[in-house]
Amino acid sequence: MIKDALTRADTKHTLYFLLTSYVDTLALSKGIPERVKSLPIQDRTDVVARAAAMHDVLEALAPDQRAVAPVLLEVAEVFDVASEQLQKLERLVNV
Repeated sequence: MIKDALTRADTKHTLYFLLTSYVDTLALSKGIPERVKSLPIQDRTDVVARAAAMHDVLEALAPDQRAVAPVLLEVAEVFDVASEQLQKLERLVNV
């Protein structure tokens, strides 16, 4: 649902509002690095770095940690989608 909302965001302001709200829900989530859960979100570079951090977490998972992988994968995907949408929005502004 959040990924759909992010792809429909038609302004950076809307996208950052949605992403900030999502990050706020991660406050008590385990296995997510603090830098991914910290606010505020600065810019697209920050979003890309958070996505990369989540992909690093996923790659480092031990077999006994696979039970939390769906949540971690969702967080990585949300940041990936947000990054892609920000890039689209920036292209629209620069056209």
